Order: sequence, then C-alpha cells, then structure tokens
Amino acid sequence: MTQLVPRERHNRGDIAVHRLDPPAVHVAGDGAPAELPLVIEWRIDVNGVEADPASSCPSPYG
Repeated sequence: MTQLVPRERHNRGDIAVHRLDPPAVHVAGDGAPAELPLVIEWRIDVNGVEADPASSCPSPYG
C-alpha cells in the first residue's frame, strides 16, 4: 500500500490541496512542449499561529 501522507499528519487533519492550472503550450519550430502549472498548498500550525505555505512549479506535460 502506498502511503502519500504520513500517518501522524493524516491523524492531525493535515490536508494538502493540489491546484492545477490549464496547460501552457509553447510553440517552438516543429515542436510544442507543454507544461502543467501546479501549486500545492497546505495549512500548518507554527507555535500557535496558522500559516498557509504554498509550493508552485511547472510540470512537464504530455
């Protein structure tokens, strides 16, 4: 069984949201590479203060 979220994070109710934007296609000569922009967001507690970190990156698509 693949465990995507460590059990302790799951038990605390930590949930990451993956937001996908529409693919971006870059026409270049005979090719057209595409990217799928994505952002991973989650809520954490830092010494009693809620914080919402986010990580964004392009993902090769296709």
